[in-house]
Amino acid sequence: MRPTSPRPHPPLWSISPLDQVESAFLSLAAEGRPLTVPVALSADSDTVSPLCVTRVRARMVHPSCTEQARAGVWNEILRRRALLGEPWGTVAVGLTLPALRRTLSRLPRLAEVEACELEQEVLAAVTAELALLTTDEPQAGLRLVRAGDRAAHRLLYAAQRTRRIEAVALDENAVPRPCPPAAWRRRSPCSCGPSGPGSSPRGRLNSSRRPGWSAR
Repeated sequence: MRPTSPRPHPPLWSISPLDQVESAFLSLAAEGRPLTVPVALSADSDTVSPLCVTRVRARMVHPSCTEQARAGVWNEILRRRALLGEPWGTVAVGLTLPALRRTLSRLPRLAEVEACELEQEVLAAVTAELALLTTDEPQAGLRLVRAGDRAAHRLLYAAQRTRRIEAVALDENAVPRPCPPAAWRRRSPCSCGPSGPGSSPRGRLNSSRRPGWSAR
């Protein structure tokens, strides 16, 4: 039996940072002891029931979810993050992933910017903005998504500006094509004037002789 080589692992730079956060978020809702958040069962009901974080996110992105219900969920997430720390920070970032993916899908793709680099920049901005939020922020989710969108635009704009600067530098430093040497110009029929019997010194001498005159 031939030995099988182990399957190579993908390089670290090929792993999507958003996928890593998504995996960590989904693991919080795994069977056994899923992480739950108390939310209202409907917009016109005061009954609160605990739901796992994945179901909470699915409810929040649904069009039927009201702004008041979203604000209530965010206030509870931010309150628990302030009191307990992790994994509620991961939950807060995980709730923004659907909106962040839609935002990134509308941006242009540049060869100078790797997708992983762009996602990492977005997540860093979202995490920094999350640290500034208070528990009573009415637009917490929108602020986090806008912070990630601004970071993505800054990175892409910097890449485009660098591309324009490099293109201008190449045009200014272009070396002009050297002129051909004199010997080559004499041999070239296109650079010595019109061709014909009068184009060479011998031809011009013969053409200047009168009819009937012959050299001795």
